[in-house]
Amino acid sequence: MQHRLTQIFWTTDVEELKTEITKSGLKFETVLSIESFGWLIPELGRKLDKCSYRELLLQSIRTIEENSSTMGISAHIMGVAIKK
Repeated sequence: MQHRLTQIFWTTDVEELKTEITKSGLKFETVLSIESFGWLIPELGRKLDKCSYRELLLQSIRTIEENSSTMGISAHIMGVAIKK
């Protein structure tokens, strides 16, 4: 059985999150935005029912989800790391 460690750290700064991950002894992989700009789209739930719209939206989010200059548009970010 593999054991996993999860810890929550509150920050609003991507560089600060990277530093904390590295200081903890983990190998930093990436930082991802959770919501991206999706929360800004009116009636998102209804629009996602349309397959072509959903695919276009997801493609757009994938394009920018790791871009540090657009990270601030998301209300939440997630640091991804692996144990060394």
